[in-house]
Amino acid sequence: EERLSARYGWPMYGSTAGTLNDENVAMGLEMVARARLAEEANEAAPGGKRPVQGNTHLRSVRKVTGYGVESEEGPVGHVGDFVVDDRSWVLRYVIVDMGRLLSAKKVLLAVDWVDKVSWPQATVHVHLTGQAIRESPAFDPAAPVNRETETRLYDYYGRPRGRENRKAR
Repeated sequence: EERLSARYGWPMYGSTAGTLNDENVAMGLEMVARARLAEEANEAAPGGKRPVQGNTHLRSVRKVTGYGVESEEGPVGHVGDFVVDDRSWVLRYVIVDMGRLLSAKKVLLAVDWVDKVSWPQATVHVHLTGQAIRESPAFDPAAPVNRETETRLYDYYGRPRGRENRKAR
């Protein structure tokens, strides 16, 4: 308890209340459990002591933001952000930044078009040509992604629109 208290800056139970009661014990056990989970997560991190267990394909969008985007020929940009359907909370599009400057062109790629994500190399692979992606209609983050935007994008890539019955957002 003393080591945990010192490491995480927690007060010793009972130190502020003056008594050790069931509520303080329960709170302390919860803190110990949280601390252990945090330590296990740190150990499971790359370079840690333990291999990652569970679903190793699950990543936060924050972690994937910044990954390189690879076309059939090679790199074309990086993942700048994502478009999420605000009704179903499903990822719909990857926003690809074509350069590192704020004024760089941004384009949309449907997540269905992603062939593979390489976690070790931090890259997202798509079966599209680099030229097609570079010449894709520009995405304006200030404009809504609606039926017209989707139609223009799918028509440009010659891809079938599998969500025809989906309502415009």
